[in-house]
Amino acid sequence: DMQQQPKAKKEQEVQKQHFRWWGHGKRWTTLALFFSWTACIFAIVSRLSTNFAGLQHPLYVAPMYEPVLEIGMIRLILCYNTTVSSINGCGIIRLSPEEVHDTVFNVARSLLTMGVTLGFFLTLVLTTAVAWETINLRPIGRGFLLTYFLQSFSLLFFDSDICHDNDCCVGSGAIFCVLSSVLWIGTCVSVAKMDSFKIKAVRIRHREERRRARRERRAKREKLRAEKLARGESSNTDATDSTKWSDQLVVEQVAMKQSAPLCKSPSDGAQG
Repeated sequence: DMQQQPKAKKEQEVQKQHFRWWGHGKRWTTLALFFSWTACIFAIVSRLSTNFAGLQHPLYVAPMYEPVLEIGMIRLILCYNTTVSSINGCGIIRLSPEEVHDTVFNVARSLLTMGVTLGFFLTLVLTTAVAWETINLRPIGRGFLLTYFLQSFSLLFFDSDICHDNDCCVGSGAIFCVLSSVLWIGTCVSVAKMDSFKIKAVRIRHREERRRARRERRAKREKLRAEKLARGESSNTDATDSTKWSDQLVVEQVAMKQSAPLCKSPSDGAQG
């Protein structure tokens, strides 16, 4: 039990050192998490949208399908042409790089995928900052800035051959992509504010700890001084008592000498 108590105290000290609820400021932490999670949702919706861009000139895939009027980054809605095919209905197909021979289109899609993946990972890490005070937020802020650039450069989609040939216009997916990019910037700024808030809070706590330590040392010195004074008074009292006792002893000895006979008796002389 005696060995476990110091270990428990050390663990508590480590927890106090590394973990503190809202150690980066409740307002800025809440704002950063709101921006980052909202940006994640918008980025995922943008990537999965089948209407990233509208086509003013329809895209003809095959005679059995209706002309395509909107296209997504990774998915496309194709409806069967009932005049040619007996099949009725629509389906969502996945656009793979093998099917789309457009370098800019594939690069834009890859950038969007990397932005979504990195942003989601950084958002999960940022969520731990609610209780993890010693987390290093600077690389996380840089990561969100990189996510912003990846998300923004995915709009190179509108410079692809598909958009040049079919005159693309902004669709709902592109709007979500732009909103997500703006929110990544807001997250980056909020993370910087979180870091500055933590630095100031740690400085204030360290200053208070130093003041408390100085007060404790001062109290200890005053206590030691009082103990020394008390010991000095007790020693003076003992010395005074011993002096009084020795004086009393001397007085008694003098009194005894005075009470003794001053000359010898005749009998004592005869014996001599």
